[in-house]
Amino acid sequence: MPGQDGGLRRLFRKHLKNVDWTTVESRLTGSGIPDLNGCHGGVEFWIECKLTKGWAVRMRPAQVGWISRRVRAGGRVVVAVRRKGRGVDQLWLVAGEAVATLRLRGLQGLQGVPGAGLLGCWHGGPAGWQWGAILAAAQGANGPARAAGKAAGGGIRGNSGQGAKVALQARKGRQ
Repeated sequence: MPGQDGGLRRLFRKHLKNVDWTTVESRLTGSGIPDLNGCHGGVEFWIECKLTKGWAVRMRPAQVGWISRRVRAGGRVVVAVRRKGRGVDQLWLVAGEAVATLRLRGLQGLQGVPGAGLLGCWHGGPAGWQWGAILAAAQGANGPARAAGKAAGGGIRGNSGQGAKVALQARKGRQ
């Protein structure tokens, strides 16, 4: 599997062909810039791609800083984490506003906590992930659509298993 991103850059490009993608890989750009910039339907967003076998997600301080600044400026940023190992191949999407929590507590620290920034969890590997829902979550991260969804009781989306359990726990916590 390629590098520390779990092949996510390639997978996003393959499964979301209608998005205008730019891959950022230059050391000449600012430190901490996410791996992908996408634009679809007039909405621009950034994706930082990560791979983990367990629950911890390694993020450099420069990445946390860049994402936090962009979110404060009104930008849409998500961290896409591929959790892969021992029969598990999941995609977790985390809103940029939760990047510091993700770095400190890992994926488990976001589960079942309303408003914690978990946008969704998809299971079954890339063929089983709901790419349309993933795009919608990335486009709405930290933006007006996400704020409206939170106000209406929306938020976490996923396809099955733990993602559905997390969504149910989050909804119960809002009542």
